[in-house]
Amino acid sequence: MQVLGTNKGRLNVVDSRISFADPNVLDFKCVRDSKNFLSEIINQYSSIKFFEDDKKIVARDLISVKIWDMRNNREPCLDIYID
Repeated sequence: MQVLGTNKGRLNVVDSRISFADPNVLDFKCVRDSKNFLSEIINQYSSIKFFEDDKKIVARDLISVKIWDMRNNREPCLDIYID
C-alpha cells in the first residue's frame, strides 16, 4: 500500500500492484477553501504514515494533524489543530 498526498488536500491510498487509474483507489478528501496559492500551501500534506495495524492513517498538513480510518474516507476521525 502507498499513500499519495496532493496540494489540494487529498490522500490517495493505492495498492502498488494495481494501476493508479484503478477505480478501487481510496480517495480521502478534507479540502478547505482551495481558491488561491496560499490555500494550496495550507492544504498540502507534509507527512503521512500508516498506523501499525494498517487501519488508520495519520496525515500532517501545515495547520493540523488528521487521523483517518481506512474504512471511512468521507471525513477524518480526528482533526487536531496546531497553534
